[in-house]
Amino acid sequence: MVFLFCRAGVLVLESLEHAQLRKARIYSEILGYGLSCDAYHMTQPSEKGVVKSLEQALKLTGVSVDQIDYISAHGTGTQQNDRVECAALHRVFGEQLKQIPCSSIKSMLGHTMGAAAALEAAACCMAIQSETLPPTINYENPDEELIPDFKSFFDVFENFLEPRPSQEIHFEIGRAIVGQCGTLISKVLFVKEGVNTNFAIIDAGMTELIRPALYQAYHKIENLTSTGTAKRYDVVGPICESSDTFAKFILLPETNRGDLIAIRSTGAYGEVMSSGYNLRSSVKAYFSDSI
Repeated sequence: MVFLFCRAGVLVLESLEHAQLRKARIYSEILGYGLSCDAYHMTQPSEKGVVKSLEQALKLTGVSVDQIDYISAHGTGTQQNDRVECAALHRVFGEQLKQIPCSSIKSMLGHTMGAAAALEAAACCMAIQSETLPPTINYENPDEELIPDFKSFFDVFENFLEPRPSQEIHFEIGRAIVGQCGTLISKVLFVKEGVNTNFAIIDAGMTELIRPALYQAYHKIENLTSTGTAKRYDVVGPICESSDTFAKFILLPETNRGDLIAIRSTGAYGEVMSSGYNLRSSVKAYFSDSI
């Protein structure tokens, strides 16, 4: 019996000689790697560090940029990571990058933290064997599909996984299912006019959704009440004046005190990671299979 968990993965390595000796099915060969633990920031990468890792890997393996057929991106879906990673890839691969497919399996599995590299390596092995590249689902606008395109995800296992006759496959999808299905709805407490932007202060903060403050993660934000002329707003919470921010300089219909604001795709980081910091009560949660 094989259990496949959303936040777990095992990658078994052995020498080429040993695999050939026991006539193992070889999925791929690791030629080398690059490593750069630059201690720049706990969650925010540096372009210099990413570039160093990429250049080390290419140099060690003797592979040129025009020999690369696919890039499995770290691709966390956060502004900080994606911007830095994209800049590093452009710096290393230059114009050749336009010819190389690139995707992130985190769009289907979520962030497996310390297991991410091993899981992505296994996905790359399967991509080589199947000659099929994994997709990045819901890249353009996660709100267009309340339920992500899991058909493509399950098709990979259906078409390319070969369990033994006595084995069964069980999926524990976890936050991959709920990650894009949740919505945090909060009321506007106050609107403050600034010189370059306006501040919509809502009755929710990093106590209810910590990901934007910690990772600068992108979440689509909508005003459910107003249909007025669009203006620029920083959508912020009341907890911490320096970092309690959901989004900066985004377009929203003219927003007023009492309007309801919806922050989308909060299912994986909402209720389970909320806290009672500053004596704030937990928000109420409602579940539906029809909305």
